[in-house]
Amino acid sequence: MSEVSLGTLSPSRIGTMNKCGLAFKYQYVTKLPAPFDTGARMFGNAIHDAVDKWYVEKDYKEDELRDCVRECWELLLPPTIWSMVNQMGELKLATDAVAADIKASRDVKNPEATKAYQTSEEYQSFKEAKGELLGICDKTDEIKWPKDEDPFKAYERSMEVADKLQAKWRPQPKPLAVEQAFNITIGEIEVRGRIDQLRQDIDLETGELKEPELLDIKTGRQLFSQMDAFVQAFCYWQALQLNDELPNTDIFVFHHARTGKEQRGKIDPRRHTALASTVLNGVGRRIAMAQFEPCYGYWCKMCDFNDICSSEISLWQGDGVEA
Repeated sequence: MSEVSLGTLSPSRIGTMNKCGLAFKYQYVTKLPAPFDTGARMFGNAIHDAVDKWYVEKDYKEDELRDCVRECWELLLPPTIWSMVNQMGELKLATDAVAADIKASRDVKNPEATKAYQTSEEYQSFKEAKGELLGICDKTDEIKWPKDEDPFKAYERSMEVADKLQAKWRPQPKPLAVEQAFNITIGEIEVRGRIDQLRQDIDLETGELKEPELLDIKTGRQLFSQMDAFVQAFCYWQALQLNDELPNTDIFVFHHARTGKEQRGKIDPRRHTALASTVLNGVGRRIAMAQFEPCYGYWCKMCDFNDICSSEISLWQGDGVEA
């Protein structure tokens, strides 16, 4: 069996390998995603880069996080698509005004469903611009968007996320660390990554400082599995132990930005150190030995490669699983 160079892994690469070895092979060995990006990844980059800018380059007590998100989207999107997103934003304000007038005059709960709204000049202009945007996206090979989220919807959603994060974090002290890079060894595996935040917030009721917490912002649509959460949390916790400039903490929080939900956990060094080494060494061995077994089923619908992977459809056709 041929061997694959292991190199340095990131928590996201480890997570991909744990979910599906074939997806790992597609993305990191044969590198099939190149040269296209995905809208979901761009959404995540916009949020992460904006939070970093808000805390590091801006005055988070004064500057608006949504302005930082907007600046990041402008850098991420191709100029033609960014121009269309801006145009649709202006048209959306006009349709919102129409909806507000209808609701005030007719006292209806859903003015967008009324004939007056659907036939309004403002809504028709917005609908036409959306069709034009989707047409441009279909012809843009370098970005692949989810079926239910075009660039404008992603941008609008990111603005909502920005407002919620700002309301949650502006009353709090600045994080002790933001986007802290690390490169560590766990067992036989070298792991690199960035810790989103190390926070020590205030209890707004008592005014007392809470215990420090490692926090990672997630912009995907699904909660983490127990294994994904454990592996990533342990990697970040281990990196913190080796940093003499920051206070230690065993508490880890995954903040899911789209929903506001949090997954919280605590690292127990006595129990978790050996487990983490076992899990990561197993991942490393499978990669080194090119054991990229597909894991069909639950993750397939969220996989970037579901349109080219034959494993899922072959299974349902009764032909077995193709590697």
